[in-house]
Amino acid sequence: MKIVFSISILVLSCAIGGDEPFDQRTYLKAPVPKLYEGFGDGVAISGNYAVVGGQGDGFGGEMLEVSVYIYERNNSQWDHVSTFQPPTRVGEYSAFGSAVDISGDVIVVGAPLETTGRGETGKAYVLRRSEGGWRLEAVLEAHNGNAGDFFGTDVAIDGNTIVIGAEFEASRPKGNPSDIESGVGAAYVYEYNGSEWVFDGLLKASNAESSDYFGKWVSIHGDTIVVSAPGESSLSTGIGGDQSDNSGELDPPGAIYVFSRGAGGWDQVSYLKPIELTTTSYPGFGSGGLVISGDTIAVGTGNGGQANSGAVHIYRNAWLGWTETQLIRSEDEEVVSGFGGSVAVSGGVLLVGNGDCLLYTSPSPRDRG
Repeated sequence: MKIVFSISILVLSCAIGGDEPFDQRTYLKAPVPKLYEGFGDGVAISGNYAVVGGQGDGFGGEMLEVSVYIYERNNSQWDHVSTFQPPTRVGEYSAFGSAVDISGDVIVVGAPLETTGRGETGKAYVLRRSEGGWRLEAVLEAHNGNAGDFFGTDVAIDGNTIVIGAEFEASRPKGNPSDIESGVGAAYVYEYNGSEWVFDGLLKASNAESSDYFGKWVSIHGDTIVVSAPGESSLSTGIGGDQSDNSGELDPPGAIYVFSRGAGGWDQVSYLKPIELTTTSYPGFGSGGLVISGDTIAVGTGNGGQANSGAVHIYRNAWLGWTETQLIRSEDEEVVSGFGGSVAVSGGVLLVGNGDCLLYTSPSPRDRG
């Protein structure tokens, strides 16, 4: 489960599914703080383990010894138990640790600007916990990668399946590296077969176009993957609208794509837009947080810095398919922008970030993820 904050790490606790607010319990800090490390650029939590990344900013052009830190909950305390650094020193702009996720005993770390044999294509690192602690299990690279793809822009894991976003990947729907369209974007799926992580599919938007940035955010729950494309330009609304419409190119509203795993692999099954395009829903639908949990998808806008803007759109999957059931806006008139910049869902609880953490609860048992 991912919750993304960008400045400091504040561990909050509440009774999941209850009405109690989150309470501050502790701050997490790097065991040896480093200047310009960016501690907290990527965070995730699963059970009793939390992982914190710090991509650094390459200040002064220095080669940064970037790290990912792992913490374990011990009663009410969170203890630092491990630090992971790449086996080879990465460049100052590798963005290692800008995206992290954890599921059980496996951690995924994105490094979207790390260099491979084809330039700064990006990589993702997979760690697994065993009796000897957390160890590097795999380093994933895009099979069709090109410099500037940003493979590792976002990462997600659930069980034995990993999803990796590459928002600047430049091929059209069939993933042909010679068919170049800047910023089309892609998402890569990997499956653990019991001994290694193997490529399981390349996800592309059905209406892929340049500057869609498909793969900006990814999330997975079971056999369902959701991917954002905040630059997608159709002005259609609701579910399954006109994907061929490009009338919003000058002010792209964005879109969310839902994929389902079947016998033949991963197929796009839904195309999500807001019911109504308003100043709180676009531009940038899907540029904020994105998460799926059970039958619930939460889509944040963050809304590009527009005054008094931003929202979270809630979609539910009923027997008729996905439908938008709720639009949540900030009730704080002093919130300038950024509401919905990060979101997380667990059970009947929705957490929304906008510089603060806002907690919403659902009274209905069917809302539990």
